[in-house]
Amino acid sequence: MALRSSALPLIVAGALSAACGGHAPPRTHTPEQGTSTIEANGIRFAYYADGNPADPLVLLIHGFPDTAHAWDDLRPRIAAQGYYVVSPFTRGYGPSVAPDGAKFDAESLGKDALALIDAFGKEHAVIVGHDWGAVAAYSAAALDPAKVDKLAILAIPNPGTIKLRVRDLYGARHFVALKKKRAHKRVRRNDYAYVDKLYKRWSPEWSFSPNDVDDVKNSFAHPGSLQAALGYYRDLPLKTAEFLKAPTQVPVLVIAGRSDGTVPITAYDNEAGFAAGRQLEKLDAGHFPHREQPEQFLAFLLAFLKQ
Repeated sequence: MALRSSALPLIVAGALSAACGGHAPPRTHTPEQGTSTIEANGIRFAYYADGNPADPLVLLIHGFPDTAHAWDDLRPRIAAQGYYVVSPFTRGYGPSVAPDGAKFDAESLGKDALALIDAFGKEHAVIVGHDWGAVAAYSAAALDPAKVDKLAILAIPNPGTIKLRVRDLYGARHFVALKKKRAHKRVRRNDYAYVDKLYKRWSPEWSFSPNDVDDVKNSFAHPGSLQAALGYYRDLPLKTAEFLKAPTQVPVLVIAGRSDGTVPITAYDNEAGFAAGRQLEKLDAGHFPHREQPEQFLAFLLAFLKQ
């Protein structure tokens, strides 16, 4: 398999790490290749796209720790079914640079998605969101359901109805760790080894490779990117925002992993909060079902889009 351009720093860092007794030097960011940019909601978003811009828009919004590359293999296959498919680097993830003072709360993420729909000249779109991308998707539908045809949600229950038991909180301990003032130093240490740690914890049955996480590490090496990514956790309130508590007004496909290390599969049992209906699919996967079981994910998504 050919290595992406961003893989070279990882190989070099690994060799130097071994020579230095396991302490990798700081990674150098490799500029993304082939991205386009667009202005929306005061941010210049970098993105990848496939398909005919005249076709219906499908936004693929990544989560943490991930990037727009999470959709690289899926994006053209969705576009082949008659859609214009866009995967942006979300606010602050290099090369989508967030301005000074930018917020990373749910409302801001939802407004980003809605503004992207406008920026691409569309009146409405389908939004597919994973992790924080799912928060953006839920938020967009709550803020302006007329602009959202459907939602496809991965690995996040409806934030307006989720109820975790005390014993489930251990899986969510990263919310506390990543809010800390010095969290960026912990994540950056030893060539972002914390990213590998999270992937192993969140998707314990996925035998991912260094290539599967290299794009994330490369994005975090972009100036300001890691601090912005952690801003999503810093700006997370203790209570769900009021605007997210109303039932979702558009049809929703929810795809959950049975072995997700962040959220127990039982958290999806609550069918409340979906005024226009919810289709729930459970896969033998962890926190990244679209990457761990791409064929099953794609089959569910395409069938949902055609409904």
